[in-house]
Amino acid sequence: MQIKLINNQSEVEFDFETIEEYSICISNKFDINNNRSMNIIFVASNEVQKLNKSYRNIDRPTDVLSFSYLAGTEDAGDDPVIIGEIYISLEMALKNLKEQGEDWSIDQEIMLLIIHGMLHIFGYDHEEDEEEKAGMYGIQDSMVHHLWNKKENRY
Repeated sequence: MQIKLINNQSEVEFDFETIEEYSICISNKFDINNNRSMNIIFVASNEVQKLNKSYRNIDRPTDVLSFSYLAGTEDAGDDPVIIGEIYISLEMALKNLKEQGEDWSIDQEIMLLIIHGMLHIFGYDHEEDEEEKAGMYGIQDSMVHHLWNKKENRY
């Protein structure tokens, strides 16, 4: 799957190249079809709050929002198709970072949010069912651990 990173915010600095590498690694775990693509858009917290209010009727910022366009793409053939978009508020990611502990970096937090967003795009949920929530977070934690250890050359 092709990944396009779009940085529409200027509040938080991050290592764009590292996040691009993570994104490609993560997307290949979900889908290796090169005719599919996904946008990952970094936005300010007020922008993600507007999206959250418009699409979820929740009037507050959040760290990540996912929009899946998978339905109806089965018959796209060889035409490139966007299967989803992930919006990430890096301001909210920084707030999350404080809860993760001092060994946790902004790169790790962004990686976690990308994984979380992709899980939603591919149909995972954590809102209603505790079993689904445990499964989603189990996959998420396993992927974060695997990818971070791979980056650090530890197995």
